Amino acid sequence: MKLLLPTLALLASALSVAPAMAEEASSANTIAGGEVTGSVALTTDYTFRGITQNDEKPTILGALAWTHSSGLHLDAFAAPVDFNNDSDASMELDGAIGYSHAFSDNLTGDISIWYYSYPGAEDSYNYNYFEGISWLQYDFGYLAAKATLAYSPEYSGKTGEALYGELGLTAPVPFVEGLSVYGSVGRQDIDDNAAYGYPNWTNYKLGASYQLPANFTVSADYIDTSLKKSECTDGCESRAVVTLTKAF
Repeated sequence: MKLLLPTLALLASALSVAPAMAEEASSANTIAGGEVTGSVALTTDYTFRGITQNDEKPTILGALAWTHSSGLHLDAFAAPVDFNNDSDASMELDGAIGYSHAFSDNLTGDISIWYYSYPGAEDSYNYNYFEGISWLQYDFGYLAAKATLAYSPEYSGKTGEALYGELGLTAPVPFVEGLSVYGSVGRQDIDDNAAYGYPNWTNYKLGASYQLPANFTVSADYIDTSLKKSECTDGCESRAVVTLTKAF
């Protein structure tokens, strides 16, 4: 519960401030010429590239985005974390600036710079870091394919350069409106594996999502990594994750 309270407070603040700002704009969801969107999610486990970030406990996640018609966007993300160590890290707060572009009706892309921060964590752990993320997606109609590439000049824990690549597929299920299935494979490489605590790993995801009324979505995922028990004693094994998301 103590991990949920800071996130709930942050989300409540964001939700209370956004409408007040929007009153001065031309519409309820427009600020400074850009559209404001967000989401709140309840999940059985917050994972990042296949590894739990909150000791495999249910938690709440929040996200906000400001998107301009030019393609410029600002993003924010908040989540409780529990790395099951003495770092005192209990919260993750991320921010990003990026640019998205539609090359055609089918091909879209994006490039963003993210900053991941863990306020309250012991400085000696050096958790905070920057990462550039780019992706391209092509929608065939019956199937969407997405390629993602992420690079950090100094990864979390001051473990040197890091590179992440991922390929993903998403497909709507015929004759079942609102139902989609998806899968992805990603690879994380880090210069200083000894300092990070894990060798380089591959992560896998298979899942399905269903759109519910009132902008709710429920999803169920199977998540796994290539890490063995001897390489990662906790939080890297296969598991099922169920998430309920409300978009606004």
